[in-house]
Amino acid sequence: MSERYPLLFRFIHWWVAFTVILNFFILEVGEVPHRYIGYIACLLVLIRVTLRTKRTISHYNPKAKYVYYLIWLGILFQGMTGFLMGTDTFWGSSTLEGMHELSAQIIVALASLHIGGVFLDAWRHKRRTWMLMISGVKEE
Repeated sequence: MSERYPLLFRFIHWWVAFTVILNFFILEVGEVPHRYIGYIACLLVLIRVTLRTKRTISHYNPKAKYVYYLIWLGILFQGMTGFLMGTDTFWGSSTLEGMHELSAQIIVALASLHIGGVFLDAWRHKRRTWMLMISGVKEE
């Protein structure tokens, strides 16, 4: 039997993806739902980072983890800049708004790279790595 990818990690993966889709494509920027969904994304990333596995999961491409780290860092940066834009000190700061918008675009680009890597892996190596985030087991 293969080692299973933890259910909590899969749950966090899909909820973070959902929050990114909601905030980038659906919700109105700056509105209350956008802010709360952003904070939820940050909380999920913080939980995921603190629950890092002690063992190396054999299903990972070692280079792919850097994309994950950059996405997580970007989401935390989004939360920080989003929060600061709501404070008296930074209210209406075009610099902060620009950083917030650019980092959102970078997150979507990295997520696209992540998805493209999954497809490339499936096509080039004939693996079903994507099953890891569905069933918890990578099917060879």
